[in-house]
Amino acid sequence: MQETEIIQGLFRTGDIITVSGYWGCGKSPLLKDWALHIASGRPWCGHPVSQRPVLLLDFESKGRTFQQAWQRMCKRMNIAPPSNIQEYVANDREQPPRTLELQAACKDRSIYSRAYWLNAKLAAAPNAIIMIDPLDLMFPLRKNEAHQIVSLYWRFRETSFKYPDAAFLFVFNLRKLDRKAPIPNLLENPRGWLQETAGSLDIQNRSDVRLGLDERADGALVLNGIRRDEKMDPTLLEYDWFVDPEDGKERETGFRLVAPETITAKVAFTEDQQDVWTRLEREFSMEDVLQLMRRSAAYALVRRALSVGVLEKLPNDRYWKKGAE
Repeated sequence: MQETEIIQGLFRTGDIITVSGYWGCGKSPLLKDWALHIASGRPWCGHPVSQRPVLLLDFESKGRTFQQAWQRMCKRMNIAPPSNIQEYVANDREQPPRTLELQAACKDRSIYSRAYWLNAKLAAAPNAIIMIDPLDLMFPLRKNEAHQIVSLYWRFRETSFKYPDAAFLFVFNLRKLDRKAPIPNLLENPRGWLQETAGSLDIQNRSDVRLGLDERADGALVLNGIRRDEKMDPTLLEYDWFVDPEDGKERETGFRLVAPETITAKVAFTEDQQDVWTRLEREFSMEDVLQLMRRSAAYALVRRALSVGVLEKLPNDRYWKKGAE
């Protein structure tokens, strides 16, 4: 069966996806933003989106905080809350029906009964993407017991075989494992960053797509990772500020690409790529790049420049540099 890109360049149907990051770096807002764009079918930060149902399970946000953020994001996008999203907020004092349903599903300590509940949801919406924030509050595992992790992984994998048009997305809160060693740069070395923060005995390392979210010193957010057997290019994000018409206050709501005029070559590229980028004219062709570096590296440079928003593709296979030099 042909797999479908859910958010092009990030993840597709049949995938088990993990999003990792330190506490408070923006993972929960990112999931809400993705959920609304996927359910409505609207492009997300330049990435085409395949519309489908979304089940969003939030175990950390307070109910009121979740709903306020949800409403602001819908207003920012100028849409009504999509009917094909089911949001389950575990920590809601109002105890709406979905909160009670999620709490009831999690009362049984067996991971099998909780997985069965998710299976029932997919039976009703077989092309849905299920987002769990964070995974370990729905499926608490002993991280030093590999058999538990492998057992849960295979349960999700079997479910993905049964529902090939669906996908699973899990959030992980990370801590630095080796406090003496410097943290690798997520933009330049996603594999090293993920290894340093996730270790080797977790479900992240068995997923199809491993994404990391990290904040730079300048406030920009880096979204980067590893996609099984494929290249992945980073995305540089910043919060979008939205004035709520209800109270006139401006708040961080959703995400947008970092403005290309603020991105320098040092920020966007590796050292080898920086050298070639600065030697290219403002308008150039792929042949110009191929004269300066080998083919695979040339295409990697162009992909990254397009991904972070500093390059525009023109007709006749030409390109225009939008970012700062």
